[in-house]
Amino acid sequence: RWPERSAPGAFDIWGSSHQIFHIFVILAAVTHFYGMAKAFDYHHTIMGSQCLMD
Repeated sequence: RWPERSAPGAFDIWGSSHQIFHIFVILAAVTHFYGMAKAFDYHHTIMGSQCLMD
């Protein structure tokens, strides 16, 4: 796995592929939260004044 194969032993504590994976998981969660917050805001400001049951 990259980056371990390019410099064996150099990434034993910091920068291993598993840690990089966790960083991307956190970025995905933050991106998902941002999208859901924007959807919530859109729904409650633009669509909130309309009753969908009428």
